[in-house]
Amino acid sequence: MTKEAYYDRRGETYEKDCPETLLRCKKALSWMSLKDRPNIIEIGCKYGELCSLLQETGEQYLYKAVDIDQRTLQGIPGYNKEQFICKNVNNGLPFPDESADYIVCLEVMEHLENATFFLEEVKRVLRCDGKLVLSVPNVYCWLEIFNNLRKYGDTEGHIASYSYQNIDALMN
Repeated sequence: MTKEAYYDRRGETYEKDCPETLLRCKKALSWMSLKDRPNIIEIGCKYGELCSLLQETGEQYLYKAVDIDQRTLQGIPGYNKEQFICKNVNNGLPFPDESADYIVCLEVMEHLENATFFLEEVKRVLRCDGKLVLSVPNVYCWLEIFNNLRKYGDTEGHIASYSYQNIDALMN
């Protein structure tokens, strides 16, 4: 099964207005400055929760997003294919060099086959003073540890796990 087919099927069960996703997006927004009309790119935007929060600020910004599942993207209020791009980012980011002030990637990297390639693409797309806002599942969370000890299968499509040390090594 291709990644696109997997996430098309998985997308049928996505929760709209997920409290956990909203909390992550609010935290990501708190780390960004919206002065000087920043160019924000979101990787793995699902239903566009970050976009909705940005709209609520009343600030000026440029926003584009990418997600692997077309059906999920079409569920975004005000969806348009120029702003919300359907693409598998395992094959690269569909944005020009040095075009983003922020790249927001929340709970996506653990789904990617090649984190090093992905982070090289992030570096390519970020401006020299740009910032990556990244989150991955906590491998030290008691539920993750319990599921691993019990050898429960993954239901989220995760193919990698990252600790602070992994992320730090990948960033250098």
